[in-house]
Amino acid sequence: MNPMSLSTKYILIGLVILGLVAAYLYTSLRFTDQIENDARRINLAGRQRMLSFEMAWLLGRAVKGTAGERAELLSYLEGEISLFEEMLHALRDGSDRHDLRPLPKGGSLDLIEGLIEEWTEGMKPVLLEAMAGSPEAFRRYNSLIHGYVDRIDGFVNSLEKDYRREFMLYGRVRFGLMAVFVAVFVVLAFYVRNSIVMPILRLREKARAIERGDLDTVVVVKNRDETGELADALNRMSASIKAFIDERMKREEELTTQRQELLALADASNIIGAVSPPENIYEAVCNTVVKNFDLKLVWLGLVEEGTHLVRPVAQAGFEEGYLSSVNISWDDSPSGMGPTGMAIKTKGSQVISDIEKDPEYAPWREEALKRGYRSSMAVPLINSDGDVMGTLNLYSSEPGFFTRDRVRIFNVFANQAATAIEKIRLIEGLEERVRERTAELEETNMELKKLFNAVEQAAEAIVITDVRGRMEYVNPAFTEISGYSREEALGRTPAILRSGKNPPGLFKEMWKTILSGRIWKGTVVNKAKSGELYYEEMTVAPVKDERGEITHFIALKKDVTARIKAEEELKQKTLELQRHGKRLQKLYEISFTISADLKEFTRRLLSDVAEMLDVDTAALGRIVDRQWEAYAVVNRRPMPMEEGMRVPLDEVFCGIVHETGNPLVINDARRSARYRRHPDLVKHGVASYLGVPLLVKGEPFGILCTFSRSPHQYAWYDVVLHQLLSKRLEFEFIKERYESELRSAMLRAEAASRAKSEFLANMSHELRTPLNAILGFSDLLLQGLAGELNEKQAEYLRDIYESGDLLLSLISDILDLSRIEAGSMEVEYSEVPVRELINNTLVLFKERILKHRLSLATEIGEDVGTIEADGRRLKQVLMNLLSNAVKFTPEGGSIKVTARRVEGDEEGPDR
Repeated sequence: MNPMSLSTKYILIGLVILGLVAAYLYTSLRFTDQIENDARRINLAGRQRMLSFEMAWLLGRAVKGTAGERAELLSYLEGEISLFEEMLHALRDGSDRHDLRPLPKGGSLDLIEGLIEEWTEGMKPVLLEAMAGSPEAFRRYNSLIHGYVDRIDGFVNSLEKDYRREFMLYGRVRFGLMAVFVAVFVVLAFYVRNSIVMPILRLREKARAIERGDLDTVVVVKNRDETGELADALNRMSASIKAFIDERMKREEELTTQRQELLALADASNIIGAVSPPENIYEAVCNTVVKNFDLKLVWLGLVEEGTHLVRPVAQAGFEEGYLSSVNISWDDSPSGMGPTGMAIKTKGSQVISDIEKDPEYAPWREEALKRGYRSSMAVPLINSDGDVMGTLNLYSSEPGFFTRDRVRIFNVFANQAATAIEKIRLIEGLEERVRERTAELEETNMELKKLFNAVEQAAEAIVITDVRGRMEYVNPAFTEISGYSREEALGRTPAILRSGKNPPGLFKEMWKTILSGRIWKGTVVNKAKSGELYYEEMTVAPVKDERGEITHFIALKKDVTARIKAEEELKQKTLELQRHGKRLQKLYEISFTISADLKEFTRRLLSDVAEMLDVDTAALGRIVDRQWEAYAVVNRRPMPMEEGMRVPLDEVFCGIVHETGNPLVINDARRSARYRRHPDLVKHGVASYLGVPLLVKGEPFGILCTFSRSPHQYAWYDVVLHQLLSKRLEFEFIKERYESELRSAMLRAEAASRAKSEFLANMSHELRTPLNAILGFSDLLLQGLAGELNEKQAEYLRDIYESGDLLLSLISDILDLSRIEAGSMEVEYSEVPVRELINNTLVLFKERILKHRLSLATEIGEDVGTIEADGRRLKQVLMNLLSNAVKFTPEGGSIKVTARRVEGDEEGPDR
C-alpha cells in the first residue's frame, strides 16, 4: 500500500479514534434513540396545540361563511379532527407513522390519558354538535378550548422535563468522553486540515463550478493521493461534459432540421404523386424540391438514348444561364467525370461538399461560383429494371449542406420521383399499345371485309343439294376449303363436313327453317378432309319451281375462320387490357392510401395483390438472423403460412432474392432443373413464386412475394407491379419509424407538463396549511378570545387577516391554474354586492397609494346593486387592475375607479 495514499491516511486516523468512537457509540446509542423519540413526541404535542386552535378557527369560519364555503370548510375540519385523534393516540400508544414508542409510566402518561378522556367525553361531542349548526355548542367549544390547550401545554412541559433530565444524564457521560476526544482531535486537526480538508474544499469548489455551468475552471491539488487523482478526474470530466453538451446541442439542431425535412419530403411526395404528364412531373419535381428544401438550383436531366449526353428537361431556382454554359455527359471524358456523370455510371448519389475546393468540380467551378453555388448533389433516377433514366441535380449556397441524413432524404425523394415518372411512362406506354392494337384490329377488319367481298364475287363456296340434302354441285372454292374433290363430294350430303363441335339442335333447326320455305343463316364449325376444323358463315335458301315446290337447296358458304379467330384474340387482348387497367387503378388507389396502422395497410395491399394475380398467398417478410420472418400474410387458399413464423433463408426462394438483390420469377419449379430440388418446393410445396427485395434507407429490409402450390404464368408487368408496391411499402416503413420518434418526444413533453401541474397543486396545498393557522389565530384575536384589543391593535390585526385572506386567494388561484390545466376548473356563482366588493379591495391598496403619493377617486352608481358572479375571481380581476394602475401611474398622478350599470340592447342582457 502506498503510504501517501488517502486510504492510508484515513486508516491511520481511524485506528487512533476507533477506541474512542467505540466507547462513545456504546453510551450514545442507548441515549440517542430515547432522546430522539422524546423530541418527536414533544414536537407532535406542540403540533397538537396548534391544531386545536386551527380547528377552532375553521369552526368559526364555517359558522360565518356561505353555504358553499361552509361545506368545504366542514369537510376540511373533519380531516383535521381525524388527524387530531390520531396524534393523541400516537402520543400515548406510539405510532409507526410518527416513529414513536409507547409512553412509559409516569406523570406524562397520566396527563395524556386525561387529555384523551377529556377530548373523547367532553370536547369532541361539543365540536360535532357545533359543526351540526348549534350556536350554543359553538360558544361552549370556544370557552372549553383555552382550558384544553392549557392542559396540552402542561403535558408538553412534563415531556420537556423528562427530556431535560435524560439529556443531562447523557451529557455527563458524554463530557468525559469529549475531554479525551479534544486532546486527540487537537493533534489530528492540523494534519487533517492540510492533507485532506483543504484539497477536498478545492474539489468542492470545482464541483460547484461545474454545477453552475462553469466547465472551464481547473482545480489544482498537489497531493499524490486519491484527492489528486480525483482532481485530475474532475478536470477531465468537466472537459468531457463540455464536449458532450456541445455535441448534444448540435445533435438537437440536426434532429429539428431532419423533422422539418421529413415533413417536406412527405409534402413533396404527395405533390409529385398527383401530376400526370411527364413534362409536368419534371417541373413539379424541381419546383417541389426548391420550395421545400430551400435550395439555390434544382434541375432534372434525362439520358438521351444512343448517346452519352444528359439533356436538361426542367429546372427551378436561380439558374441564370448556367445549364447552357456547361457541357454535361456521362462518358469517360473530363466532362463526364463530374457528379452527374458519375451518378449515372455508378448508380449512386454523388456529393460535392465544397465546390470551391473539390478538384473534381474544376470544369464547372467558375460558372457555379459566379451564381453562388457552394455545394451540389446528383441523385440517379433508377427505374424498376435497374436502368438510370436520368439524374436529379441539386445546388445549395451553403458548403457542406448535403449531410448524410439529407443524402438519405434526397435518395428517398429521388426514388419516389423515379417511381412516379416510370408510372406515368408505363401508363402512357399502355395507352399507346392500346391505340396500336386498335389500329391493328381495324386493319384486320378491313382485310376481313375485303375477303368477304372477294368471296361474294367468286371465292365463296357454293353448294347445291336436292331436297334430301345430297350434293349435286360444289364450286372450286368448296373443294379448296373442304379438301374434298368434286367427285368425292357429289352424291354425298354435307354431313361429311360435320365436326361434332356445333351446338346441339343446330342442323335440326336449319332443316326446319329451309323446309318451311325460309332462308336459314348461321355459322357452323366444319371439318375438312384433312381433319382441320374451320368456321363457315352459311346461308341456305330453298329453290322453288314454278309451282312453289322446293326442288333444291343452295348454300353459300364463306370461310370466316380467320375472322372468328381474330375476334377471339381481340376478346382475349381486351380482357387482358381490362385486367391491366384494373391493376393500374388499384396501384393508383394504393399510392394515395393513408393508414394509421402500417400492418393493416400492408395486409390490405397484400390482399389486393393476391386477388389481382390470383395466387394462393401474398406475404411481406423481414430478414432476421438469416431467417425469413413473416411480417404480414394473406392466404387466399389454404397454406401453412401465418404471421410471425420464421423459416431459414436456405429453405425458401426468398433467400435467393436476398442474396442477389434482384427480383425472382418462377412459373413452375417442378419443370425447372434449377428449382425442382429446392426445399421450398420439396418441403413447403411452393411451385410458382414471384419476389422482389424491399429496401429501407438503402439497406435490405425484407421481401415482398406471392406464391402458389400450382404453376402460375407471371408476366413482366407483374414484376413491375411488385416493384412499385415495394417502393410504396419502403416509404411507409420509413414514415412509421420517424413518426414513432415524434410520438416519443410528444409523450416526454406531456409528462413534463403533468409534473409541473402536480408540483403547483402540491405546493399550493402545503402553503394553505400554515396560512390557515395565521388566519385562524388572527380571527381568534379579533374576537377577543385572547384578551381585549385596543383600536390600533384591532386595525393592524384586520389588515393581517385581510392580507392573509388575499394570499389565500392567490394560492387558490395557483390551485385554479392546476385545475385549468387538468380540465377541472369550476366557477362558483353567487350574489356579489358591487359597492362592498370595490371598497374592500381598495382598502388593501391604501398603503401603496399613499406611498406613491397618488390620489384615488371612486364613482359608484347608486343602482349598481348586486350581480351574479364568482366573487373571489371578480375580486382577483379588480385587484390585478388596481395593481397595474398603481404600478404604472407616475407619482403625483390619480386613479379613478368607476362602476355603473349599463342597460343592455337587443344583442344582450343587462350587464
